[in-house]
Amino acid sequence: MAAPARPDHPGRHPCVEASMSIAPSFKLGPAPSQYDQRAEQELRTEVDRRDLLVHKKGRHLDLGGSDLYVVLYSPNGNRWSVTVSDAGALVVTAL
Repeated sequence: MAAPARPDHPGRHPCVEASMSIAPSFKLGPAPSQYDQRAEQELRTEVDRRDLLVHKKGRHLDLGGSDLYVVLYSPNGNRWSVTVSDAGALVVTAL
């Protein structure tokens, strides 16, 4: 496993890469010409917040609410939502 990128090394930190995969509008922009501790802390807080939204390999997938569902695509391109009833049965609905 590669070590996380450091500020003095080129490349993005792995958390930013993962967050960008689900939130492509998240752009870091150019680095400031001078170090600003407040700006750095704001950046770290935002990266940590977005990192919580990313599913990690080897962890359970918890959507966090009964109003959320998984969307699956069939080979012919149809979209299907998958939910669970109170009895534990899977409910598949065409979208």
